[in-house]
Amino acid sequence: MKDDTNKPYDLQRDAFSLMRDEPFYARIFARLDKVATTGIPTAGVRFNKEKLRFELVYNPIFFSKLTRPQRIDVLKHEGAHIFLDHCTSRQVAEEHHRMWNIATDLAINSYLENLPEGCCMPGVGPFEKYPPFKSADWYFNQLKQDGEPEQEQGEGDEGDGQGQGSSADSGGQGDQPSEGNTGSGSNKIEDYQFDSHDGWTTEDEISEAEREVARERLREVVRDAVEECDSGKGWGSVHSAMRADLRKAFKRQSINWRSVLRMFVQSSQPSKRRSSIRRLSKRYPWVHPGRRTDRVANIAISIDQSGSVSSQELQEFYNELEGLAKLASFTVIPFDDKVFEDGITEWKRGDTQQWRRWTCGGTNFDAPTQFVNENKEFDAHIIMTDMYAPKPKASRVPRMWVASAANARRPYFQPSAGERILPITLDS
Repeated sequence: MKDDTNKPYDLQRDAFSLMRDEPFYARIFARLDKVATTGIPTAGVRFNKEKLRFELVYNPIFFSKLTRPQRIDVLKHEGAHIFLDHCTSRQVAEEHHRMWNIATDLAINSYLENLPEGCCMPGVGPFEKYPPFKSADWYFNQLKQDGEPEQEQGEGDEGDGQGQGSSADSGGQGDQPSEGNTGSGSNKIEDYQFDSHDGWTTEDEISEAEREVARERLREVVRDAVEECDSGKGWGSVHSAMRADLRKAFKRQSINWRSVLRMFVQSSQPSKRRSSIRRLSKRYPWVHPGRRTDRVANIAISIDQSGSVSSQELQEFYNELEGLAKLASFTVIPFDDKVFEDGITEWKRGDTQQWRRWTCGGTNFDAPTQFVNENKEFDAHIIMTDMYAPKPKASRVPRMWVASAANARRPYFQPSAGERILPITLDS
């Protein structure tokens, strides 16, 4: 293998390698700002409070001394801090900051084989008794229980290469891992500290509002990456256990149909009143029966069956409707560029139905919109689709859209004011 350690470091070269071989990591790095600086010894990720964005901060001199496999693993290490939510998930007290740093490194490094020497590694040195492939929370709790190894022999909690300074550009805190911090056979914590964790969320560094903004942006980035990799583009070298954890952590919840029904009932459903002998009239309690108000929305569900909608999407649409059928009855209307009237069915509350493809043409959202508008018994209209067609005309009936998570975030058009797109996750 060619050794390129003497060449000036060019981050773009490794970015191309990630795009080719590591699609998941590549999608994470595409959404990061990159900042080159000699103010840190190695590399790190941080949340920029002014820009409200995550950044990769790296020392090009440090990277120039590594082999390509080492550089790629360092970048993957930093990317893992992002998608495992180490930067914003926990606001630790200052006295536990370094311990949390060590715990997050232990959680990541179990999965990497080509890191430079000097990294915190389960089963090595002061972490010999710690098993691999545990979460950062597990290692953190274990470190608090055991006490930080060799803490009494340390050089203090600041300035040891773990980003304990006030800024990532504050100027060279810590030892250079490339200059003697091998970690091999050592029991000193200082010899195992690796990347910078400046800009992470200690108790005094970030407000709760900023933290929530950071986490929401983080989740959007990772959800996109997970869904794109699951769609057939591949995961690269991401360990199967980590894939499972990511799918679980970033899986979108099923639609809350109870909330949807409540919204439709409150906003659009006229009251249906009927006599009730159980409730007496307050004005004439012995003369007239009371009246009870029932609110039951007559819902039309239009299901896009055009050629661009996959069988997997159709299956997931029907899976979601089973959840709705636990609460209400509704009418299912298949369509492509026209409504397929022979396929219109009544789905009774409590029933189950098998999905079926009735047609497979183009897409015209005006067709189901017009059909529902002309049928005055409908109070609400939900269109389940891939969102890939021109924007339809306005609807007389309150309208809502349901699409896969990826299509919901990048629709072909923006729905009219007051209309929502509800995302669902396709099972992998």
